[in-house]
Amino acid sequence: MKRYISSKIRYQKYLLIFGDIFFISLSIFLAYLVTFSFFERRPLSISHIFNRLIPWIGIVIFYVFIFYIADLYDLKKIKDAFRFTITMILCILGVSFISSGILFFFTKYIIGRRVIIIHAPMVLVFLLLWRLTFLNLIKKRERLPRLSLIGSSEVISNFTKEFPQLEITGLQITQICITEMDQKDKTSLPKSIPESASVYESIEDLLENEDFDILAVDYTQGEMSREEIRQILQLKFQDKYICDFPSFYEELTGKIPLSFVDSRWILSDIGFQGKISKFHTRMKRLFDILFSTILLIMTFPLCVFIAIAIKIDSKGKLIFPQERLGLRKQPFICYKFRTMSMGAEEETGPTWASEDDPRITRVGKMLRKTHLDELPQLWNILKGEMSFVGNRPYRKYFIDKLAKIIPYFDLRFSVKPGLTGWAQVHHDSPRSQEAQFEKFNFELFYIKKMSIFLDLFIIFKTIKTAIQRKGE
Repeated sequence: MKRYISSKIRYQKYLLIFGDIFFISLSIFLAYLVTFSFFERRPLSISHIFNRLIPWIGIVIFYVFIFYIADLYDLKKIKDAFRFTITMILCILGVSFISSGILFFFTKYIIGRRVIIIHAPMVLVFLLLWRLTFLNLIKKRERLPRLSLIGSSEVISNFTKEFPQLEITGLQITQICITEMDQKDKTSLPKSIPESASVYESIEDLLENEDFDILAVDYTQGEMSREEIRQILQLKFQDKYICDFPSFYEELTGKIPLSFVDSRWILSDIGFQGKISKFHTRMKRLFDILFSTILLIMTFPLCVFIAIAIKIDSKGKLIFPQERLGLRKQPFICYKFRTMSMGAEEETGPTWASEDDPRITRVGKMLRKTHLDELPQLWNILKGEMSFVGNRPYRKYFIDKLAKIIPYFDLRFSVKPGLTGWAQVHHDSPRSQEAQFEKFNFELFYIKKMSIFLDLFIIFKTIKTAIQRKGE
C-alpha cells in the first residue's frame, strides 16, 4: 500500500539531511581552499583532499548524528527559527571542539585546526540559509492534504482528540461522516471534531463531494452498500488515497490501535502471518553476539564503579536476578543491577514501579534514569535469551493479569525480548494496566514491521533518548 503521508514526511527529512551533508562538505572544502590559498600559499591538489577524506567523512557523519540528537530533523521543532538557530550554533561549536580534540591524536589524518576554525562560521551561515530556504520551499509548494474520515463516533472522537498531538505536518481534517444513526444529530457530535470540518449525514453524500485527498474508512462498523463500494473504487482511480482506518492510523502514529481493529483485520493483515525470514534471524543473532561482547568488555570498568556505588548506598545483592518470560513464553533469569532496597516486595507483593517510588534507592534512581541498571542484560543477550531490540520481558505475574484485559497479548511473545524496543522509544515506562494497553499498541507495530533497518533505527532512537535523559 502506498505510504501517502509517511513517504512525504520521509522525503522532506531526506532532503533536509542531504542538504546538510552537501553544505557541511562544501564548507570543509572551502575552508581547505582558503587555508591553502591564503595561509600556505600553494594550490589545493586532489591528493590533499583524498589524504584527508576519512576525517572529512567522519566529521560530516558526526554532524548529522549530533543534529539528530538535538532534534534538528524534527520538522515541527525547526519551524521555531530562534530555537533551531541557537541549537545549531551550540551543535557546530560542540562538533568543532570535539573534532579538534579527536584529530589531535591522529596525526596521520590531520585535518588542521585552522581548517576547522574557518569552517565553523561558514557552515553556520550555509546551514541557516539552507534551512530557511527549505522551510520556505515546503510552505510555498505544498498544499495541505485534505483528510476525510468515515467511522463510528468512538473511533472519530479518539482520533480527533489525538490528532493535534501527532507529529504530522501539512494535514487538515475537512470532512467527517459518523456511521451510527443516533449520532447524526450535530448537537451530540464529539467536541474534538475541528470546527472547520464538514459533517455529513451519509457516506454517499461525503463521497459525492470529493473534497478530499485522503479517505480513511473504518470497515469494522458493519457492511457498506454496493453503491458506496463502487464510489470508493472509482475514487481510487482518480488519484485519491483510500485506506482502512487502522492502517492509516498506524502510518501516522507508529502503533496499531487495538480499539480500532477486530480479529478479521488481525488475521488478514500480511504482517501477522507468522513468518520471519532466516536471513533476518541470523543477522540479528550475529549482531547481538558481536555487540554484546564488545559492550561487555567496554562497560566492565563502568559496571565495577556502579557495583561499588550500590554497595555503599544500600545493603544487599549487587545483581538482582528475576525470572521473566521470553520467546514463546519460555522462562529465563533476567539480570539487572539492584535499584530497590532488599525485600521491597515482601509486604506489597509484585507492583508496578511508580514515580518517586520509596522502594527505589538513591543510586537506583540514577541508574533507572540512565537505564544503566540494565547493563547486566548484555549477558542475557550473549546467551541468546534476549536481543538488543524487541519487546521488554515481563514477569509471569504481570503477564497473567495483562492477558486478561489486553486482546491478542500473547502475540508479543512471538519475538525474542529486547534490551530496548519500539515501545520503549515512543512510550514512557508504563505504571498502570491502562498504560500497558497503550504500550502494547506500539509492540504490535514492531511485530508487524520487524526488520534489520527498523532495529537499527530503534537503536539510534534509544541512544538519542538516553543522551537527552528522557528515560525512566
